[in-house]
Amino acid sequence: LFDLRVALIADVMLACNAMFLRHAQEARSYSLLLLLTACSSALFIRGLQQPTWGVWVGYAVTVAAAVYAHYFGILIACAQVAACLLWRGRPNIPWRHVLTAAGLTMVLLLPELLFRPASHTQVDELLTPVPAELLGLLMQFCGGRTLTLVYVGCLLLAMWTWWRGHDAQGVRPRWHIWFLVVWAVAPVAVVFIFSVLVKPIFVPKYLLGCLPALIILAALGLSRLRTWMVIITLVALVGMLVVNLQRRGLSTSEPWRELVAQMAAEARPGDLVVCYPYYIRLPVTHYLGRQRGPGADLVFADFASGPYHPGGGAVDPVPDMGRLAEQVQAHARVWCFFLQGGEARLNREWRPAIEALISQHHPHREITSHPPQLTWFAYDMVLFSDTAVPPGGE
Repeated sequence: LFDLRVALIADVMLACNAMFLRHAQEARSYSLLLLLTACSSALFIRGLQQPTWGVWVGYAVTVAAAVYAHYFGILIACAQVAACLLWRGRPNIPWRHVLTAAGLTMVLLLPELLFRPASHTQVDELLTPVPAELLGLLMQFCGGRTLTLVYVGCLLLAMWTWWRGHDAQGVRPRWHIWFLVVWAVAPVAVVFIFSVLVKPIFVPKYLLGCLPALIILAALGLSRLRTWMVIITLVALVGMLVVNLQRRGLSTSEPWRELVAQMAAEARPGDLVVCYPYYIRLPVTHYLGRQRGPGADLVFADFASGPYHPGGGAVDPVPDMGRLAEQVQAHARVWCFFLQGGEARLNREWRPAIEALISQHHPHREITSHPPQLTWFAYDMVLFSDTAVPPGGE
């Protein structure tokens, strides 16, 4: 879209962006969504400037892959098309290539359209967003309050470039800036309005595909400053990232590795393991398998009264307390993993009742708590037994 100067500045700004780094550490699809939407936008621009069948086929494959990574990937593709259709100064549209790419994208997405997803309740717990959450989204994308001011200043400089109609090299980048603005704003606006009028689906990380557009716009504005001012600003961004790392850390990892390692060191064959909410069983079994091998000699309680989404994010069924009581009575010791604080709208407020039931049969308990990491939750690991357990579990 612009020159090498803007590209290099954008590279540095993305590399020290806390939102980007945070999700790059997770084994989830959000960073993949960012990669694919950035690639699809690059192919879209290249396809308008130098239309070839290879570019447009690549665009169709990339868009389809982005949708499979996350449903919101389709919003980025729609924003690309809207930016092209709603600006009179756009490049000429190679309609044969575009329509062929659209048809190929639909063919690649047929399995998604024909087969019902395994779960459609992942956003059932979300509340209707309020306008203040838009500011919260911007602050998350920028990495904090102070950094938001820096980004806003850079964005204002980019808008100045738009208003003047040409950049420092005399290029008229109005359509290029319009493309980035629509890419950054349109998906957010559509999701917010849909969340208010139809069903809440507004989650900042779902919109991570908009982050590259924001970064490039800010880099464009920053590139208008003198080189020494650009260097100082970039060094300041890196410095603020380091300060935030020192103060708060960046990892959002949950404490399963540490808690399960402690349990694996002290557990005895035949101990019962209770996980509540139910989704906690996934990470516990994963790390237990790594600590004690795939044939771990512990028993996991099964006490949900109905089916539930194993990854969480949906309303849980009521615990079957009778079935849990039978399993508790059959084991001398019970390890429990609990989320601190239940969520009423997800029906996760049964911890007191579960603890009371287990205490009837195993009155002694030892609690290991783990504090929350940034926005993640705090968890407790509780060992219930008939008598106090000496150190080492012997």
